[in-house]
Amino acid sequence: MPVYLATTALRDFWGPEDSETVLLGDWCLPDPEFSYRGKMKILPALWNDADQVTKAYYECRELYHIYLTAVTNHLNATHMINKNTKYYEIILGNWLLIYIHQIYEKFHSLEQAFSNLHEIQTLLLDPEDEVIPQDIGDFYRFVHFDSYQLQLYSRVCRGMKFSFPSKKCPTMQKIPIRQSAPLTKRSMISAKIATLFRWLSAFRGKKTVTLTEPYFCYQEHWKILSLILRSRFLFILDNFRYHNESNTRPDYSARAVKCGPSSTSLQNVLSESIMRDLPIIFLEGFTEYRDWIRKLPVKKSKIFCSAQGLHTLMPYKFYTAEYMGQSKTAYFQHGGGYGSSLVQFAQDYESSASSVFLTWGWDKPPNSLPLPHPKICCAKKSDYQKNSTFLFLMTGTPRYAVCFHYQYHSSNYFIHQNQLIDFFRLIIDNIEITVRKRPAEKKMLWWETEPILKKKYPHLKFQNPSIPFETSIDSAKCVITASLTTVHLETMARNIPTVIFFDPSIYRFTPEMDRFIQRMRSLGIVHDSGASAAAHINRFHGRMSEWWEQSDVQLLREEFVDQYARQCPDWQNEWIRFFRKMLKQGLPEND
Repeated sequence: MPVYLATTALRDFWGPEDSETVLLGDWCLPDPEFSYRGKMKILPALWNDADQVTKAYYECRELYHIYLTAVTNHLNATHMINKNTKYYEIILGNWLLIYIHQIYEKFHSLEQAFSNLHEIQTLLLDPEDEVIPQDIGDFYRFVHFDSYQLQLYSRVCRGMKFSFPSKKCPTMQKIPIRQSAPLTKRSMISAKIATLFRWLSAFRGKKTVTLTEPYFCYQEHWKILSLILRSRFLFILDNFRYHNESNTRPDYSARAVKCGPSSTSLQNVLSESIMRDLPIIFLEGFTEYRDWIRKLPVKKSKIFCSAQGLHTLMPYKFYTAEYMGQSKTAYFQHGGGYGSSLVQFAQDYESSASSVFLTWGWDKPPNSLPLPHPKICCAKKSDYQKNSTFLFLMTGTPRYAVCFHYQYHSSNYFIHQNQLIDFFRLIIDNIEITVRKRPAEKKMLWWETEPILKKKYPHLKFQNPSIPFETSIDSAKCVITASLTTVHLETMARNIPTVIFFDPSIYRFTPEMDRFIQRMRSLGIVHDSGASAAAHINRFHGRMSEWWEQSDVQLLREEFVDQYARQCPDWQNEWIRFFRKMLKQGLPEND
């Protein structure tokens, strides 16, 4: 009797009830306490070691450059235009990068399964049930759904020339496909604000800097307005919330083509798959969308500056790509891991796709420059000594690996879960701990940690997510986190006692950050386990200032903040001076 390989959590694709089933990964059991866990064979994870993640990341990056050129040539011929690779990198580069990561991860996971299991059988998705995302926002949502993951696994199996039976998937139709961007109240207000600023800045000609989704966060509107007025409309705001009604359907015959080299089995899968899964906006809907973009009433500034627009904001991506010869783009860091992780998907893409990449303190040639950002540099020092609550910030963990990076995801979630359980098990009872989820875990998207912690530790308090994040951390005596995201940058900048714990096998850092981590470890900020972090909290919980105000700890904190979360109370003048200079001298060339 053949062994059935389960590639996703969809039980209808596990094979007959009386067959032997092997799970490709832990993601096939969405409930961490699922009754089958421990009773079924689960193949070992390939990406729990950071060195393997690093190797995979660099190999995917090489493939990205190969297939970006191939996609450029193919789409230029299809649309009868002549755009360079930078144009396509801006409009679709992040989709292509993550798609390659997805195919690479699935190819090697399946290759391991097929080489280790004999008489293997699996069930594939019926090609008639396949869905094509309208744009990159759709794709980002799709990759978290079991049914779309099944589509990608099926795509890889067929590309590897396996002839497994297929069947229809009823849940495929439940994926929320967005046929057109919703015309929201925010979209309409944003468009009216953009019109107002175009009118007010008309006297400046093109010597303006357009801000798009600048990620100022706390009191964002006041910060933006203050900057605009203080600069005398050097800066204007246009969040590109423009609405385009489109119901373009996929043309499957146009997609049944190879794109790129096929000299290896993996390359063959990619060359057969890329056009089949390319979002509609870049193929069937491209000409109509591009014509619409060129008619938008956008102020043609010399510089377009954003911190979030390059990922899923399609009008911004298309517009800045279309006019990159007339304007330059400045892109801002908007989270943790930038400048400190040895490899970082978002940093590499954003830096490559923009003229200059502006950081929170670090620099990296040729086009990364530090400029204080108000999200991080306006942090007020917290009076933590008057607070009593220890705040534990819990970050969501995707069930399926989205891309190769140094965070808990997919199968290595259970390393993370065990660390959390150890931490809460060992914390002494009289320490008041409040847990806040960031971001909120969503059913079907993340491993759900909250039910496990509530069951094991019913005394834990979970904070209402409607409470502003800055209020949460400013009310904390100490902030504890089990991953390296943006949180520790904000708490260190606010001078709030910070305790971080993570498994060192998950992360790899730049040499400079690695030296900081070693010093943080020696001073009790960083711990390699939940047990170690709990012991530290237990020791100092009644006298946090005795530990946190030590000269060595404060010196380290100040050096770290200067490098990764630079403070500048007068950030507006810094921005005005920087961009005036850039308008005069020009931004670095990265085209």
